[in-house]
Amino acid sequence: MNTELEKIILSLTLTNSDYASKINPYLKSEFFSTSEAVIVSDLYKQFFGKYNTLPSKDSLLIELEDVSSISQETYKNTKQFIGDLYDDKKLSALSKIEPEFILEKTEKYFRQQACHLAILESLSIIEGENKKLTTDAIPDILKSAISISFDTNIGHDYIDDAESRFEFYHKVETRIPFPLKAFNEITNGGAAVKSLVVPVAPTGIGKSFFMSVWSSYLLKNGHNVLYITLEMAEEEIAKRIDANLFDIPLDRLMVTPKSAFLSNIKNIASQKIGKLKIKEYVTGTFNANHLRHLIKELKQKENFEPQIIMIDYLNLMASYRHTNISDSYAYNKAVAEEIRGVGMEFGITICSPTQTNRQGIGAADFSLTEISESMGIAHTADFMFGLIQTEDMAKLNQMRIKQLKNRWGDINRPSSFMISVDKSKMQMFDYDDLTSSVSNTTSPIEPKNMFKQEPKNELKF
Repeated sequence: MNTELEKIILSLTLTNSDYASKINPYLKSEFFSTSEAVIVSDLYKQFFGKYNTLPSKDSLLIELEDVSSISQETYKNTKQFIGDLYDDKKLSALSKIEPEFILEKTEKYFRQQACHLAILESLSIIEGENKKLTTDAIPDILKSAISISFDTNIGHDYIDDAESRFEFYHKVETRIPFPLKAFNEITNGGAAVKSLVVPVAPTGIGKSFFMSVWSSYLLKNGHNVLYITLEMAEEEIAKRIDANLFDIPLDRLMVTPKSAFLSNIKNIASQKIGKLKIKEYVTGTFNANHLRHLIKELKQKENFEPQIIMIDYLNLMASYRHTNISDSYAYNKAVAEEIRGVGMEFGITICSPTQTNRQGIGAADFSLTEISESMGIAHTADFMFGLIQTEDMAKLNQMRIKQLKNRWGDINRPSSFMISVDKSKMQMFDYDDLTSSVSNTTSPIEPKNMFKQEPKNELKF
């Protein structure tokens, strides 16, 4: 236990109203390790709760006189402890410490103590010592402990913050652009930060395809992308990005000479592009807490901060709040809420697809009722759209996009639109750009660096 930090916390709590207002909601006597600190903490909470002001040294000493449940020695030690907390020299030294620094240290200490107590309480439940609670309560106990955060933002003032709100409306960086003009038009500039984007498609139609296309586009345009795969290998996802950026079919990558492949990668790396990190997890094991930890690890170890996170896909994730639950609505809603919460916490856009039920397979149209297992996902998502491709559409290299939910625009303007696709090259095009962006040739194709301005097929192998 850090008794010196505990004394600093109590000194500032008793004498600094700004500091006290930030920590008051989280202050618990059981966080402190000495009997003197516990007593002072209790006296402070009682005094502040009654008078709504910080106690003076004399007021606290008077309150101490009324404590009858302590020994004479404890009384003597606590009286001396109070004197130390109000010491002028110590308070003068504390006033020179950066407020943000000490708040961060306090938050971390409270969280550590809360986690320690939560673990002890959980053990008492498991061992049957706590008869009031069952093991079902343990996840919430632990969640409450790890969620301690001194949020200094007290909200948006409609009048006073009007100018900053106007600037927010017109910030390009507050939107993550889509790879197609049609998408950007219906969303008024792209996906907003702190939002959840959910593509919907039957198995094998285009969920991973869309995310690969979007990831490639964002990488090429300077955005940092984190791609979580729960179904395919990391190398398979990277292969799709290669096909898109090289502008060659997937199967041609298998026969591309190493020198040509590395030359293209070198050319791409020389451009002002973003960064792409791909991380594979076992299906059904990955939850929002794992994502939260990964974001922090990437920032700390590699100075990498994603602007958007692709999770392939939502139905393969786990909830950290629910383990044994038969209600698919509640479970899938929980997963969606948890990952959206991570996006809110870190200011990141999250994209995670879901799939349709059997009625959506091969259908020329579907609605929210065809979402696999749960409408809870739809209730949580900010932007939701269907990827529809019949056999006839596939023959024409076409796909229909249908709006299902749109918090940034009107889902009826338009309700759906056509796009052209080249799945062999992992590429999408606005329908008016179809002019033969889609390749149907079976002849050998040279890798093409999408960043180079030289004529096509200059790279030889």
